[in-house]
Amino acid sequence: MDMFKRSENNHSLMSRCSLSGLLLLLAIFLAVCLVTGAPAYAKPITGTGNEAYRKSLEEKYGYKIVIDSSVLEGDAFYPASRDIEDVELQVLKDIECAFAMLPDGFVKEVNASLKKQGFSPSITVRKKLDTDNLNHGTNGAYYRSSASLEIASGTFTVRILLHEFAHEIHHCMEELYPNEAKTLERFFTGQNKGYPYGSDWRKTSNMARFYDAYLSRMSQSNFREDFAETFSYAVLQPRYISSCGDGEKMPMHDKIAMTSTVLGKEFSTLKDTGFLMNCMPDPAAEYAEAAVKQAKEKGIVPWGIHGLNNSELTRYDAALLASHFLYKYADEDDLYKMAGIQKDAAGQDFVYDVADANDIYLLDGLAMLTVDGSRRFNPSGKVTRQSAAVILAGAARSLGIGETVSAVAAFNDSGKFADWAIGPIEFVTSFKIMEVDGNKNFNPEKNIT
Repeated sequence: MDMFKRSENNHSLMSRCSLSGLLLLLAIFLAVCLVTGAPAYAKPITGTGNEAYRKSLEEKYGYKIVIDSSVLEGDAFYPASRDIEDVELQVLKDIECAFAMLPDGFVKEVNASLKKQGFSPSITVRKKLDTDNLNHGTNGAYYRSSASLEIASGTFTVRILLHEFAHEIHHCMEELYPNEAKTLERFFTGQNKGYPYGSDWRKTSNMARFYDAYLSRMSQSNFREDFAETFSYAVLQPRYISSCGDGEKMPMHDKIAMTSTVLGKEFSTLKDTGFLMNCMPDPAAEYAEAAVKQAKEKGIVPWGIHGLNNSELTRYDAALLASHFLYKYADEDDLYKMAGIQKDAAGQDFVYDVADANDIYLLDGLAMLTVDGSRRFNPSGKVTRQSAAVILAGAARSLGIGETVSAVAAFNDSGKFADWAIGPIEFVTSFKIMEVDGNKNFNPEKNIT
């Protein structure tokens, strides 16, 4: 939700006001705060064991982070079904989880640009109040006067945070690149044929049957909401929305592509990243078409996974595919026994940059996709061919297949193999799951699609 709050120079006005007038202005101000959902904080949490972590995120992303003590009141923020020992830590993890899905440095670049314009970017997290009028149940707001984000729900923290950050991106565009901001608005409007923005969007009966891949009712209220929804769901698509089909591009895909083009042109941290383009519904390449079809028929590729045909695979994409495969074809108890860990015992401090830590916990225990020494997963990192060999060999091992079946291929680039990848590379090439190129090179450091 994009909250407009216009600042005024009140100095001369206040000098002319009587005491009663000041009291009246104060009453009006408080009423406006309640109506717009402006912050009404009790006491920020400080001085805890999470202080260093919070400060590291402030430095990493360029925000001041305020977590109000109201989130600690029973199940005020996270639902009772969430098994959370340290609510403050979980809030911080959710913030990092959201931004970990964006290219490194992008959030800080946006904030640095707005700071130069005189704004003070911040994130405030609090429980939702009965007096709140936050946008249509989204439980979040963006205040343009200060470039600050507000979150009032732990159920969808990641999605809300990305939505409100998208408002901040657009705000930054309007401040620094107004022509490009107008280009985006015109393009979005043109793509919404038959579904114009309007005040009566909530009353339109066919809004639930959009021709688009994903176009929420809220996004139809105005361009800013449309942009924020498109952005957040484009980022979250591997987790939350499904594909339109193989190769069928819809208006939403056009809007995502235009967003990628415009933002990639203006923000240095997005250049050459292919940002957001991994959710394009590209058809499989001709050489892989039969294999992809077979994988889908056998349920190896889950229905919600898409955009994995021509884009480089991320570690999170690989985790989704690998965990789905393991749970489908291997006994879960046997997997945890093989990994030597207890089921669902990842602990709250295990992984800070993904929401579903227990799946990563299992993959880490099976040495298929591991976390680093800082207990981070690096979900947006790319998967190299030698890493893919490790994943595939681990999947085979989970099914009781652990030996090569024929002579190991001859490699001209074996000197480039990481020590941890030698065995898996020999394994997958012996089965011809992965092969060398015409020059007998495995190309271990090349990213895979």
